[in-house]
Amino acid sequence: MAFSKLSWLLSFLWPQTLAVITSDINGPVSVQVSFGQIYVYAGQTQQSSPWVEKIWRRGISSLSTNTRSPRNGFGQKSIVNALILGLGCGLAAKLLSQKFPWLKIIGVEIDPVMIDITKEYFGLGDGRNLRIFKTDAQKFIRTNRSKFDLILVDLFLGPNYPVQFEEAEFLQKLSQTLSKNGIVIFNRLTTKTSNFVPEKFIDKLAKFFKIEKTLKVDFNRLIFCSRREKR
Repeated sequence: MAFSKLSWLLSFLWPQTLAVITSDINGPVSVQVSFGQIYVYAGQTQQSSPWVEKIWRRGISSLSTNTRSPRNGFGQKSIVNALILGLGCGLAAKLLSQKFPWLKIIGVEIDPVMIDITKEYFGLGDGRNLRIFKTDAQKFIRTNRSKFDLILVDLFLGPNYPVQFEEAEFLQKLSQTLSKNGIVIFNRLTTKTSNFVPEKFIDKLAKFFKIEKTLKVDFNRLIFCSRREKR
């Protein structure tokens, strides 16, 4: 446990602030415990919470665990390696490791504060199944030479999705990073403050990916894509 038993007990009466850290990327980042659960906020935006975990749990549950089957419901082969762009506090990495214990995961996170929180409060760090790269996702994709069976795109700056990750150059390189039968899942916030128009974003994705399905989870939309067949 990354906090005292007293803090854990008191959290059932009122939220306990464990740390407030200033980040050059996300501004003030606070770590709290409420009802025994850890919450991480960047400003007013939740970076880690049971609600955030619910989003990725729903998305990851759509993926097949049957390694003996040559293809799952989306047509991809068994998932062997995964890339998470926007590791954050590592919730998606934790869920992937639980569902696919054999999976090799690379997590890309630009904010060193988030990486430190991931290690201290969530017990995740570089290990046998997870490697963390402290770098910009765009730079990583531009220089990457590996192929991945699964890519999660969870890139937020507060409530906003940075515009450079909607640009054609990034999306094209991302599509080339997928293995032949790979799947990429984009996570987008659909609140009014996010100014997200799903149809416009999907139109951009459709130039480089085959849209498999979308999944609405509370205020978020998960968009599942695969590689487009070459014509």
